[in-house]
Amino acid sequence: MTQKKLIASVLVGNTMEFYDFIVFAFMSKHISALFFPNADLMLSYISTFGVFASGYLMRPIGGLFFGYVGDKYGRKISLSYSVLIITIATFMIGLLPTYNEVGVIAPLLLTLCRLVQGFSVSGEEGGAAVYLAEMVGANKIAYAGSLVLGSAYFGVLLGSVTCLILSLTFTSEQVSAFAWRLPFFLSILLGIPSLLMRRNLVETQDFKAKSGFSNPIVELFKTSPMAVILDTIMVASLAIPIYLFTIFIPSYLTSALSMDTTVSQSISVVSLIFLSFGVPLLGKMADNYGKFKIYCMGCVYNIVLSYPIFYLISTANYTAVCFGILLLGIGLLFIAGPMFAILIANYNSRVRYTAVSFIFNTSMSIFGSLTPLLAFYLISQSKNMLSPWILLFISGIVGLAFLRRSSTQEKSYKLVHNNDQNISRTNTATSS
Repeated sequence: MTQKKLIASVLVGNTMEFYDFIVFAFMSKHISALFFPNADLMLSYISTFGVFASGYLMRPIGGLFFGYVGDKYGRKISLSYSVLIITIATFMIGLLPTYNEVGVIAPLLLTLCRLVQGFSVSGEEGGAAVYLAEMVGANKIAYAGSLVLGSAYFGVLLGSVTCLILSLTFTSEQVSAFAWRLPFFLSILLGIPSLLMRRNLVETQDFKAKSGFSNPIVELFKTSPMAVILDTIMVASLAIPIYLFTIFIPSYLTSALSMDTTVSQSISVVSLIFLSFGVPLLGKMADNYGKFKIYCMGCVYNIVLSYPIFYLISTANYTAVCFGILLLGIGLLFIAGPMFAILIANYNSRVRYTAVSFIFNTSMSIFGSLTPLLAFYLISQSKNMLSPWILLFISGIVGLAFLRRSSTQEKSYKLVHNNDQNISRTNTATSS
C-alpha cells in the first residue's frame, strides 16, 4: 500500500468515527421527544444531553483499552476494531424502538449504544495520530497528527451538513416520525469501506521493533505517572479553546446573544471548514519551523487576545462576531497543529499508543466537556457576557507552563524513534 493510500485509509475511518459520534447531538431535539417524553421540555433535553455526555465518560476507559490493544497486539488491530464497534453502535441507534413502543427499555438501550460509541471513538484520534506518525517518520510527525485532527473536525462537519440537509428535505413531523434514523443508517455507508480499507493497513516498524512482553498500561503508570498527569493537563490548552469554538460559541450566539439560529448554524459550518483544512497547514508549519515554537505562539496569542476576542463576539454585531470567531480559530490552529506531535514525543513505542490515547481522551473528557458549562456559569455569576475570556486566557497560561517540560522531551523522542527503526531494520536484515 502506498503512503497516500495508507494515510487515506486512516483519515477516512477517523472522519467516519466522528461523524457517528456527533450526529447524536444534531438529532437531540427529536431524540429527546422520542426517548424521553416529558411535559417539562427542559427536563427532556437534560436527559438527552445526559446520554450524550455519557459517551465522554467512556473515553478515558476506551483510551486505555484501545491503547492496550494497540501497544500489545498492534496498531492495525486496534484501529480496525474501533471502526467496527462504532459502526455497529451507530447503526443500532437507528434501529432502536422509541419510548412509546417499549417504554423505559428504549432510553436504556439508547444509553448503552451511546456508551459503546464513546468507548470506541476513544481509540481513534490518538491511535490514528500514533500510527501515522510512526509510518511517515520523525520529520512529518506534526503534519501526521494535524491530519488526524483535521479529519475529525471534517467528520463533525459532515455530520452537521447531513443533518442540515435532512431538516431542509423533510418536515419536522417527518423527521420525528422516521427521518431522524437516516443519519445513523448512513454510518454503514462510511463504516464498511473504512473497515475494508483498514484491513489492508500494514503494521508500523515501531511496533514490530518492540522487545519484551509487557502490559503497556502497567508499564506506563509505573514508569511515567507524573508525565501522564502533566500531559493530561497540558492538553487542556487545546481542549478549552476547541470546545469554546465548536460547542460553546454556537449556543452562546443563539441563547445569550439571541442571534438567529440559521446564522449561528452557518457560522458553525464555516468554522468547521476552517478547522478541517487549517489544522494540517499549521501541522506542516510545525514540522518546518518547530512544533514547540508554533505551539508557544498559539499559547501567547490566546493569552494576549482572549479579552479582545470575546469583546468582539459579545457585541452581537454580525461582522464583529465573525471577526472574533476568526481570531479564536487562528489561535486554535496554532495549538492543534503540533499537539499530537508534542504528546508522541514524550513516550516510547512500548507505551506510546496507550499514553497518547488515554491522555488525549481524558483531557478532552475533563477539560473539554466542562468548558461550555463553566463558560455559561461565568456569565450567569458575573452578569458579564465577556467573562468566558478568562477560560481562554487560562488555557494559554497552562500551555506555556508545560512548554519547557515538553521541549526537553523532543530529543528523547527522536532517539527512541530512530532506535526503534534501527532495531527493526536490523531484525529484518537478520531474518533475511
